[in-house]
Amino acid sequence: MKLKWLLICLILWFQVIGNNGCFEEERLALLQFKASLESDEHRSKFPILPSWIDEPENNCCEWERVSCNSTAAHVIHLSLDNLWNFDGMEYIYDLKVSIFQHFKELRSLNLSYNNFGGFVEKEGILLLYLNSPYL
Repeated sequence: MKLKWLLICLILWFQVIGNNGCFEEERLALLQFKASLESDEHRSKFPILPSWIDEPENNCCEWERVSCNSTAAHVIHLSLDNLWNFDGMEYIYDLKVSIFQHFKELRSLNLSYNNFGGFVEKEGILLLYLNSPYL
């Protein structure tokens, strides 16, 4: 009987406290997405996603434009729309969508107003499971 109560208390404690950080696989995928955008020579002069810092103790659930499930700490929403101020310049960029295959619980993805010209590496993307993909 005591073991049963202990188990119930542990489950409730984890539900209330939740996870202390995001999943490492998802954190690394977000950093990979940011790096892929910063590698473009035309965009390097624009600061992109400054809260996304590559430090292991950095919780990606607290980063701008990222929302996580409160109990499991999986990334569930990414609001990555309008990342740059183009100042009238037209940049076309091909998006590597395979980066998003690491987000098993992702339910909404907003990539609008970024002048993405196409998609590369289309395998593995879970767009069918998204409730509201804005591409």
